[in-house]
Amino acid sequence: MVALGVIGIVMGIICWIAMGGVSGAIFGLFCLLMGIGCIAAEKSMGREYERDSKLRVKLMDDGLTVTNEVGSYIKIDSLHKKWTVYPFTVIYNYNDLNHFELVVDGEKATSTGNTLNAIVGGVLFGVAGAVVGATSGKTVNTINSMYINVYTKQGRCERITFISYTIDKSTQIFQTKKRNAEETMALLYAIKSDN
Repeated sequence: MVALGVIGIVMGIICWIAMGGVSGAIFGLFCLLMGIGCIAAEKSMGREYERDSKLRVKLMDDGLTVTNEVGSYIKIDSLHKKWTVYPFTVIYNYNDLNHFELVVDGEKATSTGNTLNAIVGGVLFGVAGAVVGATSGKTVNTINSMYINVYTKQGRCERITFISYTIDKSTQIFQTKKRNAEETMALLYAIKSDN
């Protein structure tokens, strides 16, 4: 990626000089910016990889070997039956999990209630607009907040936040956050059932 960036910068300078005029300047500037963007992206990915590597080493030092994870939301060690959530400061045993609840725009569904599947499958990801819309006369196509509260037997509440701003449910960002929430819920169910 850095090599591509350098090539872009060199091409930008050559085009700027060789073509001259406004079109040469525009094309040259475009190539320059693309080259700089490639180099910046490479450095950013390197920092992210380094940060993730350092976190994995820290977690291993704390007795957690990551065997399953959902992005930067939750990390699981199924071999030693441990788990942690962002910011990964406390590592729990599977049996520390008491219960959890998904909260979407204030609507709660708990892991101990029998309405969880209905809310997760319907109210959260599709029917929410229809249900709320039926009472207000219009369909709701946005979500303002989505998080999971995870309660431990030690009395702690760990919050895993997926959405903390207004987002349209038709966007790719929402679809990604929705998938992350579903995968996190599945991992929490697996921990709870192995408890």
